[in-house]
Amino acid sequence: MESGESGVWSYRIWDDGTAELWGVVASGKNTLSSGQAKDVAEVDFPFEFETVPVCVLGGNPYNLTYYAYPRTTKVGVGIRCFGSENNEYNIRAYVVGTKA
Repeated sequence: MESGESGVWSYRIWDDGTAELWGVVASGKNTLSSGQAKDVAEVDFPFEFETVPVCVLGGNPYNLTYYAYPRTTKVGVGIRCFGSENNEYNIRAYVVGTKA
């Protein structure tokens, strides 16, 4: 197994080629009103995946939902607001797939 850090990512690459990444991919202040959405980050992976990996997002605060659109070399992240604006957000990602 290989492990390390690169940019915002911590990673593990298993002997079978499975690669895991995790890290904080976006943070800032929400300026959206309820019902609005916007893209907030596009973060490169430290290596390429064979196919589009699985990406799971989590974070705070409670009145935002998060969406990801991963590709083999990077992940885009967005937010949608369902409540009041002016909250700080902090979005974490976990990504898993097969390293190219």
